[in-house]
Amino acid sequence: MSDFATFKSMNRSFIFSLFLMTGCVSLDAQLDNYLITQYTVDQGLPSNECHHVLQDSLGYIWIATDRGLVKWDGYEFRTYGVEDGLTDIAVMDIELGFDGRLWIFTLSDRIFYLEQGSDMVTALPNTDYILSKLKGTRVGNWGVTKNNLLISSRLEPDILIISPQGEIVEHLDERHSDGYVLFYGVGDQVFYFGENLDKKENKQNNARNEVYTQSLKFNNRPFEQNHNLEYRGFSKTKGAKYGEEKYIVTFRKTNYFFENDTLQISSMGNPFIEEVYVDSKNQVYVGYLNNKGLYKYDSDNDFEKNIGECILSDVSATGIYLDQSQQLWVTTLNKGLFRIQPSSVSTKTSNPVKSIIVNDKSVIVLEENNQIVDYTRNFRVNRKIIENIEVRSIKFNWVKNRILIASIKSKILDSNLNHLKFLKTKSSNKPISLLNILSIDSSTLFFTHTLKSFYVDSSGDFFNYRLNELHSNTRILDAIKWEGKYIISTVNGLHSTTSLDTSIWKSFLKLNIRVNALEAVSDHLLIGSNAYGLYLYDGEDLLDSLTVSDDLISNSIEQIKVFNDSMAVVSTKMGVQFVSVVDGQLIPRKSYNISNGLPTNEVLDIDVNGGLVYVATAKGISVIDYTESLEPEIKAIIEEVLVNGQPTETVSLAHDQRSIAIGYRALDYKQNGKIDYRYRLNNNDWTYTQNTSVQYPYLTPGRYDWQVQAKNVDGKWGPSVQYDFEIKKPWWATWWFNIIGGILILSAAIYAYRRHTRELLKDQQISEEMRSLEMKALRAQMNPHFVFNSLNSIQNYIVKNDQEGAMTYLSKFAALIRQVLEASNEGYISLYEEVRMIENYLSLEKMRYRSKFDYEIETVDQSKAMSIYIPPLLVQPYVENAILHGFKGIDYMGHLSVRYSLSDSYVEVIIEDNGVGISEQGANGSKSLGSSITARRLQLINTEDALHVSYDQRVQKGTLVSLRIPIGKRNR
Repeated sequence: MSDFATFKSMNRSFIFSLFLMTGCVSLDAQLDNYLITQYTVDQGLPSNECHHVLQDSLGYIWIATDRGLVKWDGYEFRTYGVEDGLTDIAVMDIELGFDGRLWIFTLSDRIFYLEQGSDMVTALPNTDYILSKLKGTRVGNWGVTKNNLLISSRLEPDILIISPQGEIVEHLDERHSDGYVLFYGVGDQVFYFGENLDKKENKQNNARNEVYTQSLKFNNRPFEQNHNLEYRGFSKTKGAKYGEEKYIVTFRKTNYFFENDTLQISSMGNPFIEEVYVDSKNQVYVGYLNNKGLYKYDSDNDFEKNIGECILSDVSATGIYLDQSQQLWVTTLNKGLFRIQPSSVSTKTSNPVKSIIVNDKSVIVLEENNQIVDYTRNFRVNRKIIENIEVRSIKFNWVKNRILIASIKSKILDSNLNHLKFLKTKSSNKPISLLNILSIDSSTLFFTHTLKSFYVDSSGDFFNYRLNELHSNTRILDAIKWEGKYIISTVNGLHSTTSLDTSIWKSFLKLNIRVNALEAVSDHLLIGSNAYGLYLYDGEDLLDSLTVSDDLISNSIEQIKVFNDSMAVVSTKMGVQFVSVVDGQLIPRKSYNISNGLPTNEVLDIDVNGGLVYVATAKGISVIDYTESLEPEIKAIIEEVLVNGQPTETVSLAHDQRSIAIGYRALDYKQNGKIDYRYRLNNNDWTYTQNTSVQYPYLTPGRYDWQVQAKNVDGKWGPSVQYDFEIKKPWWATWWFNIIGGILILSAAIYAYRRHTRELLKDQQISEEMRSLEMKALRAQMNPHFVFNSLNSIQNYIVKNDQEGAMTYLSKFAALIRQVLEASNEGYISLYEEVRMIENYLSLEKMRYRSKFDYEIETVDQSKAMSIYIPPLLVQPYVENAILHGFKGIDYMGHLSVRYSLSDSYVEVIIEDNGVGISEQGANGSKSLGSSITARRLQLINTEDALHVSYDQRVQKGTLVSLRIPIGKRNR
């Protein structure tokens, strides 16, 4: 090596060492753009000495520790040890095979593997025989190819290719006199690294190292390695591929950079590189021993030039892995495991900030000590101005390029923070005390005091305008010009006007609540309330609302800023959150608080510029790059299904396998085991939970579709994971058994029914025939009885030579005969017809007895009476009996009443008279033929319709007969 080359190498070495000593921050600091989580024995690791880490295809994180193999699912650490088949628990390395197997290498050179989905570790067969064939019998390096394993000797250029079944497929033994097998790589290349082994010469010149490479052909049969090229020996020699045909070799605290098999740089005396990892963007992550930390280099050139970023300090990094969600996992020798999450939040300052203004060139902030600071966009200080009075807020006027200060003596500054003018009203030349300044549009500003508000039109010369007092006696919290209206928010809701020069302010939307913020988003008005969340208004209706029940971060909205055409960002005392407007709906997006990068949850002010959100808090300024922060959906995994307490993989269950328990889990390490799930069975309503299992103790036979979803940190539900299964019916409940049994039962029932029907039909025919003949005979007896009584009455009128009475009677008699004849041919007549017959009959009898009695009839209204049907001629015999027998021989005015009333299924008829009573009638020896005929009719009818008749002999005089006649139909 030439003197110039030696000097160049030493210079690089000095720069590299200096960078490592000064470039890292301590672990207890919040790194810019990174969120770091540390896992140690306190969180469940079996040891803080960890050697390697990777993620399998399902998403589980695996860690190699000196106290066992560890599986991490975001909830708990599962350690595999002796009881799980791992006879040597000092795991030094792990590798994932293409077949899904996890290969395990231990301190005693033992090789194990774990099948995907299995919980038992299996030892590679023939390990002792394999080691006996390896020169030196100690493993210096190992790896997993597409189909086989490779191991190399620690001190000899010796390589064994081994099948997954433990058979030696090929033994490569090509020596170089000074060479060691250093590492093997993608394709068919194997690299050697050698050093003159003459101890005497090395003793004389410790710095003399020779480096070279050589390619070996594996019998022209290339093999592939599934990830970074590296050497994992115990002789503290490392190698990795970090670019196209670029490699790094570390040996005896010297780093060698190769390109196209040619040594480019050698850097001596630097901290030893333990691990090198290259991601898909060709960013190089390097872990150093001796507590020199973890570094990231943006490119291979930066790596060679030592231009990198310290991510972790004070650690000896042994393993590096970038998982599926772009989180970096790092194992260390004595500080456990680290998860490093790229953050879209970066903290720029630490001084408390009350207000912030951002333009294209600078960031102007009002700090808590009333100091106004002008920063560059990179947060370098341009200028500071210190006020000797309280500054309440600042506002930038874009038209006039002025900064407005709300304070006890409000003023105007130019863009260079020079004092230009005090703000005054038209009525006074004294500076005005303001609480806040609100920008309405490009030319209008609102200024608010305790109970008064003012406005200024700054479209002209700003210095020629003074404040115009608004005609509103309330403090304005926010204001906007939207759809041709000026809208202001106050503690009592919203008010609007079309002109600021008028005193007419109308209530807007009738929201009688405090509104803190207004903003126009996607042709809609977004309204932020003090306690009721967000509202969306389209000019006609309130389309939607959003509260904490809908995953809003807080119901108390402090500010709203437009992020893009369809999205806004809101600030609260619980952090900030993005909300999008899609098809008239408010959709909550990602939220930010202390858990994902903000220095505190209490946000005092926000501003948006260039796709970035600037957040002012009591602990400094943070910047959010929302475009880099959207989280992918997470998908749950069904880990196990227990049927009657036993694991199963079948989906067709017996009828007695009704107790189903399902264990599920989503692998999202950012949520620290606090993942929201929802599940449902057969498309029923979702059940929400944070549990990772569900049990159905007694399901009925049938087909079931069970689904589960997991929510990511942005509040978005992932895709459904389904488990479809069927619980079969018992044989006695199967369709074929039911059909056969049903046919037999139906056949027996049909036979019995037909036999019984034939017997009933025969009896019914005889009974109906007898009943019909008897009813006709009784009606034949009844009709002459009516005629006989009526003819007697007509005869009496003729004998007494009362022609007019005889003609009237004869006319009524003829009508009654017609009614009786018509009724006698019907099984049922209407109640209306029945009442007309009774009334006709009573009028005839009253004429015949020369008004020796009077009568009254009470019935239901005509419309109801015409729709109710009863058997005919049941009431008339009892009326007749009361006249002929009850009023016989009385010396006072007789009175008869007939009252009809309705119940649900019958007509109740009460016939009451003030005659001699039943006992005296019996004493006179009289007999009513009509009553006996009716009694017989009632007896026959009673078998069908349960007609009820009762008699009541009054104490003093008279009789009361009560009939309950069932309601029927005309054509029965």
